[in-house]
Amino acid sequence: MMTGEEILQRIADWDLVQTIDAAIDENRTHTKVYVQLQTLFTDIYANLADITRIKKMLDTEVQDFVSQSDQVKKVAAFLKEGAENQTQDIKHSMSLIENFSAKINAIYEKTQNIISLAHEMEKINQNVQTSINQLVDNQEKNDEAMEEIFSVIRSLIDKTEKIDVITKLINRISSETNLLGLNAKVEAVHAGAYGKGFSVVANEIQRLSNESKNASVDISDTIKSITDEIDLLEKVAMKSKDIFNAQRESVTDVNNASEKNSDFIGKYLTEQEGFYESIDEIKSAENVLVDSISNVFSTVREVSATAQEIATLNFNQNNSIALLKKLSVDMSGRISSFNRNVRPIQIRPTVKKRRKIAILFDSETPFWDPMKKETVKTAEVYDYDINFFAPKSRGIQGLNEMVNILDTIMEEKYDGLIISPINDPQISQKLKTVNQMGIKIVFLNAPLDNVGYTSLIYTDGFMTGATVAKLVTGILGNTGEVIVNSWNEAQLAVVENRRIGFVRELKKISQIAVHEVGVPSKSSLQESEDLIGSILNRYPKVKVVFLTNFDWGLFFANYKKKHHSDIQIIVVDYIDEVEESLKEGLINYAIGQRAYSWGTMGIGFIDDSLHGRPVPKVVDTGTFEVNQQTIKIYTDF
Repeated sequence: MMTGEEILQRIADWDLVQTIDAAIDENRTHTKVYVQLQTLFTDIYANLADITRIKKMLDTEVQDFVSQSDQVKKVAAFLKEGAENQTQDIKHSMSLIENFSAKINAIYEKTQNIISLAHEMEKINQNVQTSINQLVDNQEKNDEAMEEIFSVIRSLIDKTEKIDVITKLINRISSETNLLGLNAKVEAVHAGAYGKGFSVVANEIQRLSNESKNASVDISDTIKSITDEIDLLEKVAMKSKDIFNAQRESVTDVNNASEKNSDFIGKYLTEQEGFYESIDEIKSAENVLVDSISNVFSTVREVSATAQEIATLNFNQNNSIALLKKLSVDMSGRISSFNRNVRPIQIRPTVKKRRKIAILFDSETPFWDPMKKETVKTAEVYDYDINFFAPKSRGIQGLNEMVNILDTIMEEKYDGLIISPINDPQISQKLKTVNQMGIKIVFLNAPLDNVGYTSLIYTDGFMTGATVAKLVTGILGNTGEVIVNSWNEAQLAVVENRRIGFVRELKKISQIAVHEVGVPSKSSLQESEDLIGSILNRYPKVKVVFLTNFDWGLFFANYKKKHHSDIQIIVVDYIDEVEESLKEGLINYAIGQRAYSWGTMGIGFIDDSLHGRPVPKVVDTGTFEVNQQTIKIYTDF
């Protein structure tokens, strides 16, 4: 036990290391002063250590602020340059639209003229059709008249044939009569005087016979002449009939051609009127397009103004940064001065117990590197100790490693756990125990069923898949074929949700065929190459492949480079290797997540929960698309 003088001497020497129990010390006043000074300077040293730590973090944040300010400046310049380029493009587009509009108007007028001419053609064709119909009617009448003529000719032929028969009969009777008259004349000679009268009669009979014969010959000649003329008339009539038949066929052909022409004109008018309506729709759409471009132009001007405002804010921000730097320098000087002033004061070193947070990833991949960097800085600000854990493998081995890591976390009694879990009953059971121990759990990517947790920070896998589905329809249109992968084992819910959301949305909005192929969660380069070759051979018409995680995206990129494949590759996650493949044109699209912020948010949520402050149950940090057109933004900034 120290005397009063020894206590005062220690105070004079600023030696406050030894601990004195004031309750049993008889020099109560000296002891009380000593204890109060010891407590005061212990707190001062502790606060000074905190101030020094915060000062270092402030310096770090100021440097980050400076870096971010430079990036904001670049972004503002990029936006300004883009807005200026867009302004020129819009002006050029407006010029093209004006020319297009002039041509559309010319086509519109010509279409109106063509439709008018087509209507005139239709009227003329109708008149032609009427004339042809009349010609057909007259042709039918001519046919009837020809039939009557042929009937009369056939009747005349029949009658001349009958007259010829009669003439022949008369000629035969005349010959017989002449023979009879000759016989009578012979008999009259034999009769002598008695036969003179009979001789006169015989002579008369012979005369009548000769006259009849001559008349018969004349009739025959006349009949023959008439028959020849009738034959000639028949030939002329037949020739006329052939001409009429040819005319009928020609008229029929002309009539059929006229009807086809009428049908063609009708169809042509229908098509031309449809074309006219399309032109009219284009003219209407042209106004909408002009309005849209005007709106885009207004938006571009707003972007340009925003870029200028950002530049102004950036200038003000730089001024604020300069002031922060000066304040930081002044604070450093004051802290150094204060340190020098209190350096002679000796106190017992105190060890402050810091809370611990474990961060457990589903696997050790470059995806988590940006998050680690930001999380380390955040832990210093919150004064937490953090440790990162991750299975070195995937599949069953990775699952067993995660189980062992959770056992370690429970043994070391961490205050909080930020975890991207493997979806397995063993993990769920372990996490239930973790939760029962009072360790605050923040899930990354996806929660596990029946496990209590403080908050969920994630990117909605279903929405990510749906976003990719819309991207694929933009590439392929409404038809085609696409491949999407799924893991054969140790499935992560968030990765599977991407596939499910993709397939569901694509089937809803298109007719594109989806081929779901299983792949191992972990593979060597050669194994992946063999499997990819087999998959593409199985589906040779596929032109787009969606990979739900970056590992297989890089495997497909390597295959594409080696075999000069023309497939388009879409991958989830944007890491350095994916960026390089994008630059080389091996990967066409990357869907990035904002995972770099998850650790910072998780530590904040655990701290709020430990201090009884409200915490959001679910936070979706969304995605962003990187492609050949936008990669410069993400590469530069």
